[in-house]
Amino acid sequence: MEWQQQSARIRWIDGDEVRRIEPRLSPDIRGAANEDESAQLDSYRLNLA
Repeated sequence: MEWQQQSARIRWIDGDEVRRIEPRLSPDIRGAANEDESAQLDSYRLNLA
């Protein structure tokens, strides 16, 4: 879609890849939209550090 070309690169990932990125998610998830260029932090892991 045109808006995807002008903004963030968003792609569809399957359930296996979703859980590889975030293992605490439900095994029932079939997929998700993913944008991996933005900077984010995992507050749970930060507090463990």
